[in-house]
Amino acid sequence: LPDLEDEADRGRVEGRVVALAAGHGSAMALLSDRTTLFEWGRLADGEHCALPRRFRPKLGGAHDGAEAIAEVCLAVSPECYAAAALTLTGKIFTWGSARGEHIGDSRALLGRDGSVNVPRLVALPAAAGARALSPRCIGVSLGATHGLACAADGRVYAWGGNVQGQCGRPRGMRIRHRVLATPALASSAAPGGGQLNACAVSAGYDFSSVSCADFAAFAWGSNLFGEAYPRSRRVAGALEAHEPM
Repeated sequence: LPDLEDEADRGRVEGRVVALAAGHGSAMALLSDRTTLFEWGRLADGEHCALPRRFRPKLGGAHDGAEAIAEVCLAVSPECYAAAALTLTGKIFTWGSARGEHIGDSRALLGRDGSVNVPRLVALPAAAGARALSPRCIGVSLGATHGLACAADGRVYAWGGNVQGQCGRPRGMRIRHRVLATPALASSAAPGGGQLNACAVSAGYDFSSVSCADFAAFAWGSNLFGEAYPRSRRVAGALEAHEPM
């Protein structure tokens, strides 16, 4: 990273890196002030930046930039750039997708190139019987065209591309099955019954996986290379699954 001790930067940022993220052709570092990011590689505006470039995303509300960031992630997409930030208060913000599928907000204003340059809050639906509040998140991950979020209550939410069932919806030809413009509950039930109780999520290219508090792990979506479950198991034609396996 650039020398943060020169006179222009002294006193404005802390130079210790506390989190890293890597996508397809891009990388990002979060500094210990929890508001400053450095990014390099292929960026949201289509520019290729060989040297780290600093920016402070404005994470909503009247106090722009006041939300402290807990972790960041980048999409594993060869076609577009997308990023997400999870704040210390459990909110998720997304920006940058050239196609908008990672954004999780159908109301987002897209630029002329189809990108979202201002981070948008991902509003997760409240759990049944809960107050009309978005659940607090503890994890976020972006795949090639979809996003995953893990709530503190163990539920998993998804949005974006669902062509391989990676959002936890049966694959279908109707557009509402192929792309989820806003987040929806991906799954709350574990195979065999019971609560999924997820504590971490990871989005692959076109599949999804979770780890649970009881040390179990589940996956769904594309299974072309056996990434979602052993190919020896014949489920849904052995090419994809839309529920945890």
